[in-house]
Amino acid sequence: KIFCTKYITDTYYTNYRLFQIKLTPGVDPESVIGVRLPIIKAFAKELVKTSEYEGFPLVLAECMSFGVVPIVYDSFSAVHDIINDGENGAIVPKVNGEFSTAVYANSLRNVMTDDDKRDLMAQAAIETSKTYSIENIYKEWEKVFAIV
Repeated sequence: KIFCTKYITDTYYTNYRLFQIKLTPGVDPESVIGVRLPIIKAFAKELVKTSEYEGFPLVLAECMSFGVVPIVYDSFSAVHDIINDGENGAIVPKVNGEFSTAVYANSLRNVMTDDDKRDLMAQAAIETSKTYSIENIYKEWEKVFAIV
C-alpha cells in the first residue's frame, strides 16, 4: 500500500488520491489510500521522507509520536534537532555532493529488516517526540510571552 500522510477532507482526499495515482503509474489505484495520522500506526513502521529541501517538517515529530521510524535525507539543518541517526531514525547523507537513492534504499533496508533495532528506534522516537508535544511547545510560548 502507498500511504499519503496528509490531514484531508473527503474532497481533498479524492483529489489527492487521484494525484497520487497519476504519480504512480502501474500501481493498482485501489492500493493508494489517504491516511489521517491517528490511524497511521496501524499501517506504518517507517516514514519514507525523500525531500531534498525542508524547514522543520511536522510530519517527523507526528510520525515519531506513534513509533514510526523516520528515514530522511540530510537535506535540512533541523533534521539533526529531531533525529539522532541510528537511535530514533535514520539520516541519509550525501555521497559525492549528491543524494543517492541506493544509499537511501540501503538505510531503509537496514531499518526494515532488523525488527529488534526498529523496535528500539520506535521507542526512542516516541520519547523524542515528547519534546514537541503541545504541552511542551505551549510552555515555550509562555516563556516568550512572559518576556514580551
